[in-house]
Amino acid sequence: MRRSASLDTPYAIIGKSRLAEELRRMVAIAAMTDQPVLISGETGSGKEIVAKAIHFSSSRAMHPFVSIHCASLPKELAENEIFGGHFAGVESQRAVMGHKGKKIEAIGGTLFLDGVEELDPSLQSKLLRLFEEEKITKARSIRIIASSKETIEKNIQSGQFRKDLFYRLNVIRIHTPPLRERKEDIPDLVQFFIAKYAKENPKRISKKALSLLYRYHWPGNVRELENMIIRLCLTQPKKTIEPMDIDLPLNNPLEIKEIQNLFNLPLPKALEELEQMFIHKALAECPTRSAAAKKLGIVRPLLYAKLRKYDIH
Repeated sequence: MRRSASLDTPYAIIGKSRLAEELRRMVAIAAMTDQPVLISGETGSGKEIVAKAIHFSSSRAMHPFVSIHCASLPKELAENEIFGGHFAGVESQRAVMGHKGKKIEAIGGTLFLDGVEELDPSLQSKLLRLFEEEKITKARSIRIIASSKETIEKNIQSGQFRKDLFYRLNVIRIHTPPLRERKEDIPDLVQFFIAKYAKENPKRISKKALSLLYRYHWPGNVRELENMIIRLCLTQPKKTIEPMDIDLPLNNPLEIKEIQNLFNLPLPKALEELEQMFIHKALAECPTRSAAAKKLGIVRPLLYAKLRKYDIH
């Protein structure tokens, strides 16, 4: 049975931006097939959320979603953890004869390899053989989804990651954009996290506080935003989150970094990016769109036209 990844689930993709809509479109495509998926993106950009959205929107939703964080696996335990069995030299209570491993746990469902580029080369060979096993083509098969940082191609060039395994995984490729490229989703994300973590003590966030969030560069992406909201929900007794409640390193505001990046773009594209920055800032700081248009020095119909042009909600 397939079901949609709705907003009240832990695997929701939040936001109304064009990039969020594209993510949902790719999740829907991936959920309709059992083909391998490779999700790439920066740390904290939501790769595991996308993997769960695919699994729980697919016909495998009633079967296990088994996650392996490849970077945190000790080398001497990794083979036993993934493939099961007993291996020489493994000194762990978990590595006893009969330990079935994540591969067996995931039968019928999804095996998610988080940070697959961190796998030891010997395990990459074993994973490659998993694709070739007859049983993964049968009814109770394993669906493999992997995630990687955007540097996986560099790992291939340096010989740290097998090219043939990359081709096996890279059937459907999904990119999770950094939060700084989908700033218009910040209000929706903030409301989602407040609703999730402040059930006992409901809160709201002021326009001026949102303006601060727009200006920040978010190097930790959605995960950093979520952690900040958790912290505010736990530590702030007030009902409304104000700018003085938010502790962000704004010495180098987002505008400075983005303006520096504009010099790498063709002039028409750079002007469009700069215009969007001004519009976002005005909308965050003003109580109405009329006030935002006045602040920008343009008439309201022109602002509406630009909102449609840039798909700003």
